[in-house]
Amino acid sequence: MVRSFFLKVCAFLGLAVFFCGAVPLAAEQQPVQYPQDIQRIIDRGELRVAMLGIDMYPLFYTALDGSVRGSDMTLSEQIAKELGVRLRIIRTEKTFDGVVDTVVRGDADMAISFISMTSKRALRCRFSQPYLKQDIYLVADRRTNSAVIKNAVFCELMDSAYIEIARQLYPDAQILTCPSWDNVMQAVADGNAQYSIRDEVGVTNFMHANKRLSLRLKLTPIKNVQDSIAVALPIESEALVQWLNTFLYLNNFPKTVKQVFEIYGER
Repeated sequence: MVRSFFLKVCAFLGLAVFFCGAVPLAAEQQPVQYPQDIQRIIDRGELRVAMLGIDMYPLFYTALDGSVRGSDMTLSEQIAKELGVRLRIIRTEKTFDGVVDTVVRGDADMAISFISMTSKRALRCRFSQPYLKQDIYLVADRRTNSAVIKNAVFCELMDSAYIEIARQLYPDAQILTCPSWDNVMQAVADGNAQYSIRDEVGVTNFMHANKRLSLRLKLTPIKNVQDSIAVALPIESEALVQWLNTFLYLNNFPKTVKQVFEIYGER
């Protein structure tokens, strides 16, 4: 009799679990569906991040062991971890516009690569809110009269945002381009160009690495103008950029150049 009663109780409890617990549990086990631009990353199990193929310390650089490190690399790792996927870095391009092109073609989910927000680039891709803000500087030979800028000759990095920034700030200027920042600074020092506009990160690195040449140049901060560095995403990635903006806000972005160098130090 005791055994019969026990079996009846077990049967009753089994039915209770079925009706009260099993159905909700089955509902909970249904895979969560995210917006399409996020879901494709989850399904792939991989976040593809485009990054310039040339080192830009301390944002991204190749360490002695061959690994990529820096503040942009750390941010990429944090985003991939938050999405629960592995990270793949794509460093095939040698210009910043080329990195943006990688995203536009759909070969990367986003670009985290010291990309400046510009109106020209915004026609082709989406930008997150800035994750880094930096001052910009007017670079000139010490013998140049900085009060006379109209119709001056500027030299800027090829395929960089600073060509657009120079045109916006000094519309009458003639703009030359060089393939590297070292060439740009040398052109100003040699008198082949009168001015250049340079970012705070670049100025900090240049002053540290080229102490003799830096004595020939004067660097003047441009007041009330900042360069906003953001993540570039495909134009259709509306949900992903909204999620990314929330992620950046909750993790206390944007940072300053001073904060980045405090973490990674100067070379």
